[in-house]
Amino acid sequence: MIIKDFHRVLDKRCHLKFVTEDKTSSILSGKDIISIGRIKMQGEKGILILNIPKRGNDFLKTETALKEHDLFYSSSEEITNSALFTLHKKLISSNSVVIDAIININGVTNLFFRFHSVHLKVVSGIIAEASTKLRDFKVSYLGEAEGILDMFRRVAEITNIDYIEANSEIPPEAVDIRKDPIVQILGMGWNRQIRYITDGEISAVFRDRHGLLKVGDPSINEISSSEHIFETKFRNEVVEYISTNAAELGIPILALPQKLDGRIFTMGFIVPEVSSTEFYSLLFKAFEKFPRWKIYLSFADKVDKPQ
Repeated sequence: MIIKDFHRVLDKRCHLKFVTEDKTSSILSGKDIISIGRIKMQGEKGILILNIPKRGNDFLKTETALKEHDLFYSSSEEITNSALFTLHKKLISSNSVVIDAIININGVTNLFFRFHSVHLKVVSGIIAEASTKLRDFKVSYLGEAEGILDMFRRVAEITNIDYIEANSEIPPEAVDIRKDPIVQILGMGWNRQIRYITDGEISAVFRDRHGLLKVGDPSINEISSSEHIFETKFRNEVVEYISTNAAELGIPILALPQKLDGRIFTMGFIVPEVSSTEFYSLLFKAFEKFPRWKIYLSFADKVDKPQ
């Protein structure tokens, strides 16, 4: 599993709890319901995508704000002017922050994210400001991060999630060495974790294990020179297609680790178990839509709870 390659690249994690004013959270308030969310960005707009298991929640059928699927309900709500979106934007403006999950438990929002310790003071300031804007705000945890898999095992304690990988062969025309500083510097071998996608532009944290990166390229933001960790932006038609369409289907993708080894490009995805069937359908459509990439399923398993 390529997700293991990111063990402690980001050495801090945080878990915040608070109450938001979005419509779906109000619907879920006081009810024994767990939903998983993700914020989709479109330019300056923020859209909260929530995914709610259908089993045991039949009473939600009458809620017009929710869309019904085979095994889950979903909602899509613009939150551009909300305190939640303000917090989201400020966190990702710090270029090591990766927001792992937004989980609503009985109407209370739980925000999980990881970041590098060089940004601890910045993140602390963002948290302090958010505490004055969000109701019932609590810092449930801020400290050392055991690792990315441990982070998602904590999520699996709350709700069932699946991990899926697909391999592909990058077509030559998809790699433009003249415009891609990552290929120029690191060549055809690297690991990265997606931070966010907006208007086709993708931000990711990279780890340069061989120390090849030289500071000076304006498109590369250094996070830690001693650990060779940096952030940059890029475009990828396959990743954008899957991410955009998953959001349209009400499927939050919680993690997007990726690896390039020669011409073999591997994509990892963590999704709610209740929406995995629809996610597979989307993934297989991507196989057909991008035949030059020769995409195939390479791994699938549930994320285990901590032992």
